[in-house]
Amino acid sequence: MNNLRKKIYQMVKSNNFKVDSFIHPTARVANNVVLGESTIVFENSVIQPFVKMGVCNIVWSNTTIAHNAEIGNFNFFSAGCTISGDTKITNNCFFGALLH
Repeated sequence: MNNLRKKIYQMVKSNNFKVDSFIHPTARVANNVVLGESTIVFENSVIQPFVKMGVCNIVWSNTTIAHNAEIGNFNFFSAGCTISGDTKITNNCFFGALLH
């Protein structure tokens, strides 16, 4: 899934298009967070201060990404994920939540 998004993103960029990001109105994203283009942050997610995210990441509902995390490109965070502070994540990763 992440590789397909990467391929489409690269095709769109090679044609000189800009791809917008989207942050749901109920998401809370700190003012100093750096989000790469084509990133989607769904409802009730929290991205804390000093987080840096690359391009084309998907942050599904109710996900928390804590302070100072560094996240690469083309990652998918499923609903309810929690990423601890100071975490470094590379590219093309998939994160699921705990099952109860």
